[in-house]
Amino acid sequence: MISKSEGGSPLVAFVGSSPSALDLARGRHLAGRVGVTFAEVYAEPLSAPFMVTTVFEDTIEKRYEEIDFSPPKGVREEAALGLRLRAEHNRGGTAVGVARARDLSNGTSVSPSTIRRMISYFARHEVDMDAPKNKDRNDPGYPGAGKIAWLLWGGTAGRRWSERIGRQMDREDEQGKSVSKTLDSVPVIVALGKEAKRALGDRADFSLPHPAAVMKRGDSGEVGRKIKAIKALIERRVARKTFGVDIAKADEEKRIVYGIVLEPDTVDLQGDTVAVDTIETAAHDFLVKSRAVGDMHSGLADAEVVESYLAPSDGEMGGQSYSAGTWIMAVKVRSDELWEMVKSGGYSGFSIGGIGARRTA
Repeated sequence: MISKSEGGSPLVAFVGSSPSALDLARGRHLAGRVGVTFAEVYAEPLSAPFMVTTVFEDTIEKRYEEIDFSPPKGVREEAALGLRLRAEHNRGGTAVGVARARDLSNGTSVSPSTIRRMISYFARHEVDMDAPKNKDRNDPGYPGAGKIAWLLWGGTAGRRWSERIGRQMDREDEQGKSVSKTLDSVPVIVALGKEAKRALGDRADFSLPHPAAVMKRGDSGEVGRKIKAIKALIERRVARKTFGVDIAKADEEKRIVYGIVLEPDTVDLQGDTVAVDTIETAAHDFLVKSRAVGDMHSGLADAEVVESYLAPSDGEMGGQSYSAGTWIMAVKVRSDELWEMVKSGGYSGFSIGGIGARRTA
């Protein structure tokens, strides 16, 4: 899970490798010191918005460590029944199916790849269960080879269980993709603990003791020293940035001018490119925190934002094309003098302030 503080887009990400340990740390005092919490030790000294999340080492077992892969009672019983019926009737299943049934009936935890194979098996062989000898107990051929093979893989209970575990695995896979994508937009990444540092590799700017370790053994001062260095790095990487917005078109009757603020993956005048997710965050933060319109760097203009939106599809404005996700703004000009300059061409654009987080591409 991803947990974010209030106060805008995160400027630092604290990344651990164990969801349960991080959840515990977020809600507990550290090292038994009353009033000293995770946020107070790690985040608040930065005076910057932060997020807390997890990342796993590139191993399937680690990624799915919160999932229980041990077969439940119903699956164990179905597999055991399959083994008994195969021995009795001398039919049904392959050597692979027999080995699977032995593991399931013994309650042995299966691997994630086995869960995927079980899901695939049941999907392929569901049609076999429509045969009378596999579903009708009064049929002379019951239990058919298909019925016995089905049971060896855990039967209907095994199908329900494997599909449920498969959905949990899918959610973990999507979570991993979401975390990776989110981290790409955060200026400074801090690994909490050795496992997170190993998993992040060069993506981590700093490493700090895991909260669980601080809770158990306390802090020798390492956290405080590194927090100062992290804060300095945030200040270097996060630069106050002003966007110049050329006027694309003007509505003379309403005295409203329209312009393109930011377009995804397009190099601006300062040599920066901005991803579509970052543009969305900047557009929302501007409306919440600023709404100020400048007279092209010379001060605040007597104008106000009346529209601000992200283009849902590619389009064109005043002869200028733009792509989906582009931030478009409309500004109503209040000043008569400024409007006359717009009409004469003496005022060709406006500016807005924002925060641009620069990371090495």
